[in-house]
Amino acid sequence: METETTFLEAAISNEEIKRAMFDMAPLKAPISDGFHALFFQSQWDILGNDVCQWVKSVFEGRPIEPELNNTLIVLIPKKKVLKILVNFVPLLVMKVIANRFKVIFPKLISEEASFIAGRNIFDNIILAQEVIHSMRCNRKGRKWMAVKLDLEKAYDRLSWDFINASLTAAGIPLFLHNVIMSAISSSTMQVLWNGVPTQKFKPNRGIRQGCPLSPYLFVLCMEWLGHFIQSGMEVGTWDPIRLSRSGPPVSHLFFADDLVIFCKAQIDQARLLASILSLFYEISGHKISNIGDEVHNQISQLFGFQKVQNLGTYLGVPLLHDRVTKNTLNIVVDKIRRKLQSWDARKLSFAGRITLA
Repeated sequence: METETTFLEAAISNEEIKRAMFDMAPLKAPISDGFHALFFQSQWDILGNDVCQWVKSVFEGRPIEPELNNTLIVLIPKKKVLKILVNFVPLLVMKVIANRFKVIFPKLISEEASFIAGRNIFDNIILAQEVIHSMRCNRKGRKWMAVKLDLEKAYDRLSWDFINASLTAAGIPLFLHNVIMSAISSSTMQVLWNGVPTQKFKPNRGIRQGCPLSPYLFVLCMEWLGHFIQSGMEVGTWDPIRLSRSGPPVSHLFFADDLVIFCKAQIDQARLLASILSLFYEISGHKISNIGDEVHNQISQLFGFQKVQNLGTYLGVPLLHDRVTKNTLNIVVDKIRRKLQSWDARKLSFAGRITLA
């Protein structure tokens, strides 16, 4: 850990800032005046020195001006997600830090699979399928349960105090710690309504979608939940599932905000899980998005969760409970059909698209 800390404490160089700039998508997330990263990349010979001086001044303690840290929330009809345009300059600061976190996070984060170099989403998918298959084929009288959690507005609900505590617990150097909290706490927002920005308002929690550092902050905070579960295993109160007698214990699978937790289907285990989740929700600001035998019903009532016969999909892949049939992967076929339909629509002229709509 000493090596990682030394790496994080190194002075910010012009080359590091330039690399962060050119790592950013050229035409993604313009600032409110319309400038993309492409503008700064193409004019780097002219603007580079000024940009580097400003970024270095932030790391030396200069506060990020609220005017440079404003977010426009654009309401787009018929979309599930709001489009957000964020100011570009603080994004560059966050990108510099994100590039450093990318190097040290594989050693800092334990079970999490998302956004960590060298870890793959397919590892979680395969392991989840194997565990569910093992539970379905179990004939030895052992009863296990799988709890799939959907965090409501995972980024938006994250407590700033919790982020602050997570950075401290991870041993992040103070100057980086201060820059991160300054960038988060100085943010303001406006809703762009019919092309006109509304009055500014200041959030008191949450991190931004589209910020290069947000995934790392979220993963760092989720590490607490994994630590709580691991602590229960170490003291013998948490009973994880094992796929074989000599196999490793499997207690949870985390990929960003996609969570699946495994333990024995017993009331005492359910109560332990409920207490861990309650503690995590209290300190993090998160909460669950909620929409037979006696034990099954009791556990469902204890959590207030909906009891289902099928856990649906995990990381976009259906969790298989029964034998595989030709209908099992209909979800994949439907995705391909929707993609083909969108391609067909692009062939139409503007007038044709209006007629189709």
